[in-house]
Amino acid sequence: MNLEGFKVETGTKLAGGPETLSPENQAGIPFKIKTYRKEMIGELNSILKRHEEGTGLSDGLDCPRVLQLVKNNHHDFHKLLRWLKDMNGSGRKDLELGMSTIYSNLKSNLLKLESSHRFINSNRSAVDFIARHLSRTDHPLVGLAHNNLTQLEAIRHQTLVHICETSSMSSSLQSVGDLDPQKVWEEYLNTKTNFNQILLRLWEVELSDERMADLDDWRGQQQSTHTVPTSLQEIEKKIDEIQRKIDSFSKVDLEKNWSVVEKNLHQLQGLKVEGLISWLTETDTSPDWLYPGLKGHLLQNCYRYRELDNQRRDLNNSWFKLGRKDGVLDISLDVLYSQIRTSMAKVKYASLENGRHRDELRIYATWIHQSKLTGPKRRMVETLLNLAEEKVVEVEKAVKLYVEVINSSQEYARDAATVLDKMREEKRKVMSNLIFHIRSNFQIRSIHRKGTYLSPPMIY
Repeated sequence: MNLEGFKVETGTKLAGGPETLSPENQAGIPFKIKTYRKEMIGELNSILKRHEEGTGLSDGLDCPRVLQLVKNNHHDFHKLLRWLKDMNGSGRKDLELGMSTIYSNLKSNLLKLESSHRFINSNRSAVDFIARHLSRTDHPLVGLAHNNLTQLEAIRHQTLVHICETSSMSSSLQSVGDLDPQKVWEEYLNTKTNFNQILLRLWEVELSDERMADLDDWRGQQQSTHTVPTSLQEIEKKIDEIQRKIDSFSKVDLEKNWSVVEKNLHQLQGLKVEGLISWLTETDTSPDWLYPGLKGHLLQNCYRYRELDNQRRDLNNSWFKLGRKDGVLDISLDVLYSQIRTSMAKVKYASLENGRHRDELRIYATWIHQSKLTGPKRRMVETLLNLAEEKVVEVEKAVKLYVEVINSSQEYARDAATVLDKMREEKRKVMSNLIFHIRSNFQIRSIHRKGTYLSPPMIY
């Protein structure tokens, strides 16, 4: 870094400086930095030694570029220190502020480099963990999260290169303020904010998938585990063909040729019902969430839908139809289709979510056992862990109850679904609270251990 002509204007503040260089300071009020100058020198020497020896460094800091960054800042700090010894008057205050800024910027940038490395790696593990518990391997939200993590990693590397080049003595920068962490990490922090929004959606992915689920959810299940039977392959092709046709309809078609659009929609629903029947009866193995009672319920309703759909088709093709249609039959088919979709999606995604939470709690239990948390903090985390485990058991019982009553009556099914949804919501709140306390304690311990980070088996 070229420190020639280094100057700080009155009333300005460089990032990390102990205080604003105000007119009062220039009038002779001593800087706090004087009290801590020896401490800064000692800590910078310690940081340099640790990086040169490669001892006590995390993976995020153990690299040649970071070592060069430390060397550059150490050299610049001591260069200002030598100037300070030979200078009298108000110029000393500028040099002291420059030393303080070099010191604080280096510490902040090292902390950012380490925390960003840990953030990327731990969240990549979290995304992979969630992906393993989904029923499909190509979930778009998982792909989006991985792309954002790759982008974060690239930005982190670019930021490290920029910091090293900026701190180099061959640079022609005029102020140590160019290494202000708030500036150099701005792009990373903005991208991190976007990723956190994606991650929030990903932690509740089962809820959104349940809302969007349709009867051809078996397609993702088949692709991720088994060879697709020939009959299902043919149905998939027909579904895709009809779907492309529906997607091609214009706004004019929807307004003036609705009967054509409606006919294609009926064909699409019929194909999805046939595909579900084929998947339930022709596949060799079934996922854990497909309880025998649910399978029987789905097949019974699918066969009923097929029967009513054939009646509608016969009615539409009959010579005495005279352009009329049976609205009651259409409504019955739509209601039946919705019941099939709801019952399958409810059990599937409640079970997938519960399975993920159960495995998640095992990881947290291991971390709590291995950690050195004591006193009220440990008791709080253990209490939340036990409560979350109880909620997982309650949801599992609620899923089984729902499966038992769906064949009884729609009223019982609705009541059981309401109970299940409420229990899932309570469980998610407890899980969120547990995660908050675990992450808070993890971060506090990390900061207090001065660079030595506890590495619990956390998934994020």
